[in-house]
Amino acid sequence: ASSIETTSTTTTLKNNGNTYLSVDTNDIVALTNPLPAASGGTGREYAGIQLQTEVASTSGTSIDWTSIPAGVKRITMHFDGVSTTGTSVMMVQIGPSGGVETSGYIGTAAYIANEKVLTSGFALLFSDTAANIHDGRLCLELGFAATNGWTIGGIMRRTTGTEIHTIAGSKPLAGELSVVRLTTEGGSTTFDAGLVNVSWEF
Repeated sequence: ASSIETTSTTTTLKNNGNTYLSVDTNDIVALTNPLPAASGGTGREYAGIQLQTEVASTSGTSIDWTSIPAGVKRITMHFDGVSTTGTSVMMVQIGPSGGVETSGYIGTAAYIANEKVLTSGFALLFSDTAANIHDGRLCLELGFAATNGWTIGGIMRRTTGTEIHTIAGSKPLAGELSVVRLTTEGGSTTFDAGLVNVSWEF
């Protein structure tokens, strides 16, 4: 016989006393026997969007998210009032477990009719100054599994003016993605305000 059992932390679906599915107070769904990938499933429990702990972008020259789980297909980066101390534009670098890769990127950040082209990372802005504050959203997606090829798309708003910067690009990796870094061109400009965070999806 089937039954649903509820505690203060978990709701569990059982059949003949065996647990088949449970949901906790964080909306994490656990399947006892998830459908194998070979049968069209994911081979894992459904965990939804995995929002990470926000990071204060108030110091340092780079911010890393490391040990990203295997199987992640999309990473979204969120910006709230982020600023740096200089004119080097912010950029994103990605890499496998060996660390971020610093060459081979294709992408631009455009402002009206102008664009900033970098090969050392994904440019997030056309230009910048220390007084500027930025909000926005970026999305990194695995588009080409055979080459570990990732694409980036997003938009950044400069809150100290009326400028909107759009971002697009792509980058193949030497292995499965394991690290994402937010830094600046040249890596010497220091962050001095705001919050940043990432979430990922399988």
